[in-house]
Amino acid sequence: MTDAPPGELTPGQHRAREQCLTQHHAARTRIGADDIILKYDDTFLVADAAGDIGGDQGRGLGLFYGDTRFLSLYRLTLDERALIVLSSEHGGGDWATHALENEALEEPHQPGRGGAPHSIAVRRYRTAGDAQIRELITVSNYDIAPTRLRLRLHFAADFADVFLVRSISGHSPGTPQPAQVQSDRVTLRCAGDDRHERSTTLQFAPVPAQLDGSCALFELQLQPRDCREIDVHITLQVSGDAPPRRHREAARDPHRLGTAAAPHGQELLDAAARLSSHPLLDQVVRRTLPDL
Repeated sequence: MTDAPPGELTPGQHRAREQCLTQHHAARTRIGADDIILKYDDTFLVADAAGDIGGDQGRGLGLFYGDTRFLSLYRLTLDERALIVLSSEHGGGDWATHALENEALEEPHQPGRGGAPHSIAVRRYRTAGDAQIRELITVSNYDIAPTRLRLRLHFAADFADVFLVRSISGHSPGTPQPAQVQSDRVTLRCAGDDRHERSTTLQFAPVPAQLDGSCALFELQLQPRDCREIDVHITLQVSGDAPPRRHREAARDPHRLGTAAAPHGQELLDAAARLSSHPLLDQVVRRTLPDL
């Protein structure tokens, strides 16, 4: 097998590139109108309106870095159920927010578990940096009764070449390696055909109740009006990469996004609404508030 210097294409990648440039169609993959794209330099995340990467074939969702998909599945559930999408927003390319709520979660013969429909609010605040994604997940109980919830984050990485994701090449992504699991983090790995190991590390705070190579489980007990936070830090790495020519820019702290995560956020928004009568200026001011 021919090894390629860092930053150069292997013979297989050259063949895939040639196939891409000479085919009669651009790609069979389609991006949905509601999909959210988060991007910082060579790092970009394509997720649906709920912030999930569902692993659907033909949609091109995933977390990509250096023309490789480092996450092919990243999905949040509450008590094994998907959530209802209320809204999503993204700005500046490197941040996004998702507002979600629950359907009925009550389980028979398990009083106190689950919640009434539309009583659990989930917010996902997400930022991108060089080869990293940071996410803050907040879960709030607006029911009049305490509730217990199981929040799961399902994840997987196929490390597929972007040409393979776009259905324009059959180039193999490499050989999967066993996941490395610690108490608060898991590293998904793949030995590529170019003899470089690629890895995706997901670090969680607080420590999950259960963690393996495909899922993190959080047991949440919420009193009325209680809110719990879960931080996820995703780091992407390619062994043998040449040293970066500049200092890598870290993703912004997602706690600074939105009024739910910033002190006096609502007061700032109210003040911004009264600044002027110019819609474009008001939009610019609102988007700069998370950085204050």
